[in-house]
Amino acid sequence: MEEKSDPSEILEILKKNNYRLIAIDGVDGSGKSSLSKNISEELGYCHINLDDYLEKNRGNFVKYIKYEVLQNKIQSIKKTIIIEGVCVLAVLNKLGMRPDYLIYIKRMSEFDFWKDEDLCDVEDDIDTFIENENLELQKFSDIMSNIEGEEFNPESSKIPKLREEIIRYHYEFKPHKHANLVYKKLAGNKQLQGTYRGCAPSGP
Repeated sequence: MEEKSDPSEILEILKKNNYRLIAIDGVDGSGKSSLSKNISEELGYCHINLDDYLEKNRGNFVKYIKYEVLQNKIQSIKKTIIIEGVCVLAVLNKLGMRPDYLIYIKRMSEFDFWKDEDLCDVEDDIDTFIENENLELQKFSDIMSNIEGEEFNPESSKIPKLREEIIRYHYEFKPHKHANLVYKKLAGNKQLQGTYRGCAPSGP
């Protein structure tokens, strides 16, 4: 596994290889879309964002992808594809596919600390971990409710469905450990400046 903090170095690696399907993974808000768009524009790849194939406002992610539409899109493209989204390996697995190259984005602190490590690199039993996280959230919410004089609602004090799905996904698929390349992204990292439009819009 390689580690890079400069996206231009990622570009140079991809230029030297003829991959068919490149996946970019990471938690929500890690910068997957920006990196994918920039790479696809620079190298003429076709960019697919899984969010464009998601049934909206369903809470979860993998279960509500429009798989037939996504599969048809992938099969219709003749050039290199860069596909990105949370839980991307789980989505591709449901299609019977694996990426030729996997890039995982880690959001890093200024002290070279992975900000999402506590949620994405769980070693203990995952059900116990989720239960403990929910208990801590409920304790915090209970304290805040008392301070603000509001009624405590335990059902609204749980890990959001998408965040729990991402935690469980990392526990099962371990994309941060199986990636070909980890992009250690610091706030303010320079971005590639796209010059070439890879394909038509990625939506269905």
